[in-house]
Amino acid sequence: MKDPMEWIWERICSKDKDGNELLEWTLQDIEEMYHNGFVNFEKYSKDQWVEAFHSSRQKKGSYQITKKDWLKKTPFRYNGRVQTPFDPMTIKEGPWKPEELKKLIKTKIYPRTTVSEKIFEDMLENAKKLGKFVDDHFVLTKAFKISIKNFFVNYPSPLYRRELLFLEAKQKTRKKQTDAMFKPTISKIESSFVIANKPAEKTLPGHLNKLIAGKKK
Repeated sequence: MKDPMEWIWERICSKDKDGNELLEWTLQDIEEMYHNGFVNFEKYSKDQWVEAFHSSRQKKGSYQITKKDWLKKTPFRYNGRVQTPFDPMTIKEGPWKPEELKKLIKTKIYPRTTVSEKIFEDMLENAKKLGKFVDDHFVLTKAFKISIKNFFVNYPSPLYRRELLFLEAKQKTRKKQTDAMFKPTISKIESSFVIANKPAEKTLPGHLNKLIAGKKK
């Protein structure tokens, strides 16, 4: 099986006027890779990821990355299991013991947003002052779940973005399989047309879902 980084390279590289394969990126492109969960963020910081491209940086600030340089980034790539995105709206409403709620926040909520853990702690403290605790239990409401959902939407972490992109890729694959099953003739014709007329995929943002959810080892 082809190396995942090789597979990705073939789909995102372009050629210069001399026919040499390379990537022409901006700093924003590189940072976007990190924010979307391509990098194993538990091992590497964003600064470490950006610094890894230092030798490819041009005088005007852009980056020209050769295949050799790209393959050197293999250790940074996340290559583990991707879970289904956690949906805050599935949280049970009603009374919660403080320790159980803190565990929920620490394991399910906090890792999926860039909002600091202190903000969640302050939320619980304010809830006490506002009388949201009954018999030492926090009464979790739909409004609370909507607030958490908004955190996910407005301040998603690399983990949550990775989960969303992977889910999107799976859904697209499943749809293609379903279409092929129920419309075999049309599917073959459409696939042939798309392959023959498909524009080269050179830009990063529109293809991260394919890169992150691409081939595994």
